Amino acid sequence: MKKNLSKIVLLVSLIVGLSSYTSNAQTVTKSEDLDMDGKTDNIVLTVEKDAFFGQLYKSISINGKSFDLSQYNANKFSVLDINSKDKQKEIVFTSMGEDSIGDAYIFTYKNKNLEKIGNLSVKGGDLQVNTKLNRVEIQKYTNFASDYVQYYEKYTIENGKLKNITPDEKNLFSEPHPKKILKYKMSKSLNTFSDAKMKKAGETVKPGEIITILAFNTKADYFKIKTSSGKIGYVPIVITDKEINGGSIKALKQYEKDYNQNNPFEVANIQFN
Repeated sequence: MKKNLSKIVLLVSLIVGLSSYTSNAQTVTKSEDLDMDGKTDNIVLTVEKDAFFGQLYKSISINGKSFDLSQYNANKFSVLDINSKDKQKEIVFTSMGEDSIGDAYIFTYKNKNLEKIGNLSVKGGDLQVNTKLNRVEIQKYTNFASDYVQYYEKYTIENGKLKNITPDEKNLFSEPHPKKILKYKMSKSLNTFSDAKMKKAGETVKPGEIITILAFNTKADYFKIKTSSGKIGYVPIVITDKEINGGSIKALKQYEKDYNQNNPFEVANIQFN
């Protein structure tokens, strides 16, 4: 009888503990002029503790009108002004896991309604606003020759929706900060082209010479480089897994047959300088 009673007490305590945890909602109050009409908008956020995310924003109330957020699993909140010319601020709710990879859901408050204008895949705190160009920029990553190279995806607001304006040819850089220029020493000669369509032969880079990688194009599959002599050239590359975060740069196409998955430096046939 005592054992059964102990089990009942333990079960009740677990239920009570779970109930108090999941219903432990808090409210956070903020003030912002979201539609920039000169009047302060009163924001009340309902936040609950969560075992995985730490906390989750369950709803947002703006000037007394409530909007449900439960479908977004958002654990971060911020207010941005992406385009200073449109007289409208943006509300960002981000769902970020332990790996610092997640989704940012972007809304505007217009005509007393919360309107979703788009969502973006983000890593860490890499979403930033370029106030000079009125756009959002997100740092993205790809791989080349054991180096973690990076570029920016760019978005603007057009007709009330988020629009990707990232060019096919993306400038590349590498960490640590400040941005490191991507310079490599060739271990073999490299044929370049003087045009992006690879129609006209350019300078031949000799073994031991250094190239600077300026940009890459994921549609036309090329590097834009600068040679030691200062000339701009284009080099065909092989990109795999394009559907996964822009893909990984596997090799210089000229030396694709020498691919060695056990040595990423040999994949590119270059030496890190």
